[in-house]
Amino acid sequence: MRAKTYFSTNNWSSPQSLSTFGIPIKKGKTIKYLGLEEFNFSNKVTSIQFENSFLAYIPCFSTKMRPYIDELDLFFSSGHNSTSHYATLKGVRQITTGPEKSSQLELIRQQLKNENFLNWVNTNQDFQNNYGDLFNEAYNIYKQNFEANNIIANGHSNRFIFNVLYDKIIFHEPEITVNWSNLKHASKLFN
Repeated sequence: MRAKTYFSTNNWSSPQSLSTFGIPIKKGKTIKYLGLEEFNFSNKVTSIQFENSFLAYIPCFSTKMRPYIDELDLFFSSGHNSTSHYATLKGVRQITTGPEKSSQLELIRQQLKNENFLNWVNTNQDFQNNYGDLFNEAYNIYKQNFEANNIIANGHSNRFIFNVLYDKIIFHEPEITVNWSNLKHASKLFN
């Protein structure tokens, strides 16, 4: 299976607005786009484990419930009909929600609070520098998503900042150029 995501040129240390399929952040004529996955493989996020698994946000997992996927190839389109396969996740499963107090989402959110995660995002100098005058708005939107109880949401509706757990990641360095340029939509899971 394959999933389109944002890509990173700063080792996932902060959002960069390198594409236009994220959440629009606007102020006057200035616009940037926030992808929730732009922190996925930062040192902070990979240092936090939940039930011996790592956390990530994968856009295609926000549109409907997905079963366990043994291997998920992550790619991004770098323009000019060029697609790069940059990583493979092993043992991917969607975070579950429910009315009960012990839903995975609520337990993960509590663990993130214990880890001071939102403070780390708010004081992230790269994030501040990349968004400039738009940082406060971008942070507020990120915080709203942190507080959201949805994993599945349409469009830019609020959804939790992580939606999958995975067991292992294999980065492909250098990235593998692949003939997947027709795979355009981040909201779809591709075979």
